[in-house]
Amino acid sequence: MEAVDPEEILKDFSIDHLALLGEIIEIAIPLVKKTKEVDREKLMEMLLDYCMKEGIHRIFQILKVKSLQKLVSPTDFRLEEKWKEIEPKKFSDSVKKNRDPNKKYYPTKLIMTKMLMDYLGDKKLKDVLNSYDQSVLLMCCEDIDDLSSYSKDEKKKLDKDELIGAIMNNVNIIGINHLLQKLNVEELKEICKELGLTVDSTSVDILLESILEKKSYKQKKSSKEKPSKNKPKIESGISKIDLNQWYNKEDLEQWLKDKAKEDEELKEIKISGKKSQLIDRIIKVLNGEIKESMKKGKKKRSRSRSTERSKEGDKKRKKK
Repeated sequence: MEAVDPEEILKDFSIDHLALLGEIIEIAIPLVKKTKEVDREKLMEMLLDYCMKEGIHRIFQILKVKSLQKLVSPTDFRLEEKWKEIEPKKFSDSVKKNRDPNKKYYPTKLIMTKMLMDYLGDKKLKDVLNSYDQSVLLMCCEDIDDLSSYSKDEKKKLDKDELIGAIMNNVNIIGINHLLQKLNVEELKEICKELGLTVDSTSVDILLESILEKKSYKQKKSSKEKPSKNKPKIESGISKIDLNQWYNKEDLEQWLKDKAKEDEELKEIKISGKKSQLIDRIIKVLNGEIKESMKKGKKKRSRSRSTERSKEGDKKRKKK
């Protein structure tokens, strides 16, 4: 996932749009004392703080219970005293019987999220994450699906800085998205114009993506293939549209039957099926894909037969 910096995104917004965002999230718009104009620097700080807090909160909501338990376990939290307060006071008899007195019972996911948010306070998330073991950070990254493209071996090679960077980037992306999603389509289009972006769409997702990536978006014109004016022969280059338009199911089945008779390698080809399946099969025959797959299948079958024969021979020898 490409790195996203909310400050880099917001710095090019007009003061009017920054103030609009401030009003939407209901923060007191800071003013310069002398001029009574909007204090851009302080407003930016407030908006970035909002993005960070919202991003962190939503990341905690995404994390699985086991990861949250790991995050609230360190002694820094001093949670041992709070544990009893957090646990429900009333339990049914069946629950009481099954409760292990030596086991630490964690609070609910909602409460753990609140505890973590309270613990963070004014601390920097990056510094707090740095206090955790690499294994805990890896669990968090896997929960937010930031490492889905990595193999197990590649994951093991990632250091703490890389894992923390992945979590922080997700916080930034989620935070700025949450802020900008509060704007309507017209307001997002105005911002695109301000940034010099041409966006040929009224989709909120596309407008947001253009703003975050600072890229214009031009909608691709649908190039629907039209059927031929005259009935074409079934040969290499024929389109699926022509096969569907000019030939009925019986014609397609007959063509496959004829091919199976003509070509020894295609004698096992399947003739029946839906019209769409027959069309796909014909295209594969014309492209040589069916023959290739059949050759591979024969190789696999010949191996399995030889192993079966050897097993049968072993059995006979044992009987003797």
